[in-house]
Amino acid sequence: MKYTVTYCFILVISIWSNSVDASDRTIQLKVNDQLLDWGNDNQAWVGNSIRVERTITTVEDGLPVVSFKLQSVGIEDQALELAIEVAPGFVLADDNDGGLGAEFFSGVDYFVASKGNVKILENALPIAQSQWVGKADRSRVLAIAPFDPDFHAVVEEDTLQLEKSLLLAGNDKVDLKFSLLTLPKTTNALAEQELDGLLLVNLWGWFRWICLLLWSLMQMLFELNGNWGVTILLLAGLIKIVTIPITRYALRYQELAALQQQKIAPLLAEIKSQYTGVEQSEKIIAVYEQEQYEHSAPFKSLLAIGIQIPILIALFNILGNVSELTGVSFLWAEDLTVSDRLISMGVSVPYFGQYFNLLPFLLGLVTLASMLYTSSGWNLQRLSNGLLMGGLFFVLFYSFPAALVLYWLASNILQLIQQIVVQR
Repeated sequence: MKYTVTYCFILVISIWSNSVDASDRTIQLKVNDQLLDWGNDNQAWVGNSIRVERTITTVEDGLPVVSFKLQSVGIEDQALELAIEVAPGFVLADDNDGGLGAEFFSGVDYFVASKGNVKILENALPIAQSQWVGKADRSRVLAIAPFDPDFHAVVEEDTLQLEKSLLLAGNDKVDLKFSLLTLPKTTNALAEQELDGLLLVNLWGWFRWICLLLWSLMQMLFELNGNWGVTILLLAGLIKIVTIPITRYALRYQELAALQQQKIAPLLAEIKSQYTGVEQSEKIIAVYEQEQYEHSAPFKSLLAIGIQIPILIALFNILGNVSELTGVSFLWAEDLTVSDRLISMGVSVPYFGQYFNLLPFLLGLVTLASMLYTSSGWNLQRLSNGLLMGGLFFVLFYSFPAALVLYWLASNILQLIQQIVVQR
């Protein structure tokens, strides 16, 4: 007697472009570790006993529906290991050699989501009915949700699969369904699917809220002007206005630290030339006390930079977790989420990548100018420190996204302008 068993996998696909056909989605079906290879008739065989048919059947709520029908043509009981591999061809948003800064944004998160709650998937995990399981890079999300329980989500060697074991016997018929969702990683698109918890999911709770508040502020500024590049500049200006008291405080101690060092350096040099050991240490301490040297001045002078560091880190995380700025151009930068890439050098340089980026050069020059300018005007004695600081920012930010470098450049220009205004 011949037994027929039919399995129907219904994949409901939400796509970002109406021109993309569901059959082109990067979803693979494996049966007993055999990756099915579809012919022109959209059929495949597992051995000689199971025929599989792939069809795009219906459209529900405007979404394509794909089904895989497995039909047994044998009479023996069969044990099947089913696996659906999610997005095996998942290409990162920036697959060019953009340098080390680009690599910081090249990660993929594997996640499980249910009723708005999202957590990172690290090990094999049983998946309940209608739980989303998926992967996301900096700009896209692809997730799959089974309509039936007893599936396990497994991540191995950067591969995400939903797996299930079945024993086929007699006239058993099993109908297995899955919803598949593909969408851009924008706040609105994620909120519509109750996946907004995926944004910044890897951060500590308190810092995640800081990032979300900063992102809300950026969205408000964007609504006012309609240009993301201008929004970055406005953000730098707004934060600079809010932090003016702290900046002035830091500038005062920056000048105090420079004056103290200028005054005490000859005295210390004289002591070191005449004394050694314990006596030298005692003399140095006496000079510090006599001159009323404030040791905290150098640290207080860094407050102007220190207050910006959390903003930079927050902006760094925002750029790596939302895609509203993906593909957005400003000035010569064609995409604010990658380095400005004025020209391609044709050769890849370790750490720096294969592009010539102009914004980091401008940032280094502005940082140098800011270090050289004091309350008494331009001070060439601080040239070495200025070159060190300017070079540090140039190297650090060279391959980072243009939006991040643009913000830091604007902030430093405003810092220099404030120094000049305060001096006058």
